[in-house]
Amino acid sequence: MSNVLEPDKVSQCVTPPPMWAVLFHNDDYTSFDAVIMILVEIFSYTVEKAEAFAQQVHEKGQGVVGVYTKDVAQTKQQMAMEWANAHDMPLLLTLDPVDATHGQ
Repeated sequence: MSNVLEPDKVSQCVTPPPMWAVLFHNDDYTSFDAVIMILVEIFSYTVEKAEAFAQQVHEKGQGVVGVYTKDVAQTKQQMAMEWANAHDMPLLLTLDPVDATHGQ
């Protein structure tokens, strides 16, 4: 008996990591330009996509900016909030585990 795993059996053993949604929350103080900059620089949005997303968050109160592994989601959340805090803006981003509520 061999201890070498066959390739098709190895792929069956790998479970994808849990995914996390990063949510932007609307506030009355963080500028639209700051939100656009964060979406472009940290979340790799185009300016057009960032403007549409920012408007959606403004109208609905919150929105999912992206879905990532937990480490990546936490890093992006921290980068965005640190930038906002350094510029005296109370931007809030939260993380939620991905499930049916986010349509994923």
